[in-house]
Amino acid sequence: MKKKLVGISLNFDWISSVTEIQKGLNIDKIDKLLCEETDDVLEYISEKGGRVSIFVIGKDLERPVIKKYIKKWFNEGHEIGNHSWSHPVNLGSLSYKRIFDEVYKTELLIQEIIGKKSNGFISPSWSYSKNLAKALIKNDFQYDHSTMPSIQNILTRSAMALKSRKRKESFFKVFSIKLAFFNLFLPSKPHIVSYEEGKILELPTPSLFKTISYWYTPELLVRYFSKIKYKFLDKDGSYIIFHPADYCSFELIPEYKELFSQSKLTKTEREEYFFSYIDELFSSGHTLTTMKNLYESINSID
Repeated sequence: MKKKLVGISLNFDWISSVTEIQKGLNIDKIDKLLCEETDDVLEYISEKGGRVSIFVIGKDLERPVIKKYIKKWFNEGHEIGNHSWSHPVNLGSLSYKRIFDEVYKTELLIQEIIGKKSNGFISPSWSYSKNLAKALIKNDFQYDHSTMPSIQNILTRSAMALKSRKRKESFFKVFSIKLAFFNLFLPSKPHIVSYEEGKILELPTPSLFKTISYWYTPELLVRYFSKIKYKFLDKDGSYIIFHPADYCSFELIPEYKELFSQSKLTKTEREEYFFSYIDELFSSGHTLTTMKNLYESINSID
């Protein structure tokens, strides 16, 4: 029986991506713990024959611990992708030049570290726009997975905006009505986006009926999703997005815990659920692969 390919996208952003870091915080120690715990996750998936796409923040690559582990994970067969330079939650609403610079600066560091250009991109918090698509095409990306064409996108961004006083960006920078509804009416299936600059394959977040979308965090927090996940994941071009907060420890940053909804669960609970989730996917005939491999499987059909 042919196994179902499911892409797996690790959006490798952490506290420095959502809030200003306090002076005196030992960021190297925090980075080391983050990378060690991520290493355990990647090793677990690799032992089962899977691979992960790791989408990294450019300015994080300036820190030696992050740089070291990104190179290590690339050498172990995982994909390294671009997740912007500074993680602006409102990336899609910025000017073309600002978006281009966010992407291009990150690409320069990725190429310096792993010796090659990345193939894919994901925008912070699914902030997608025509300017973003054009900037990605200009930077020669093959695929993007920044769109979430569902009502859940609007609800998710609204919830994020309500927490904006604790984040880097204000309410109206986090929540753009124009972009939220622009995303809602985008196609729900993989599709080519073309402009004069060229074209790119868009891989939308797995969604049903323009109403709800699927990524790992709701699966962790709202067990209702565990009953319906295969309605999303058995579609062609489906993938899973997860974040370090889904499995990592908050013990070195207790003052930042409330920024992450997952922190209401203990580290043990988050770890146990994550690994059992991975086990279930493999045992049910799914293969976790990189987003590049997913792109290539769709591209070959087209």
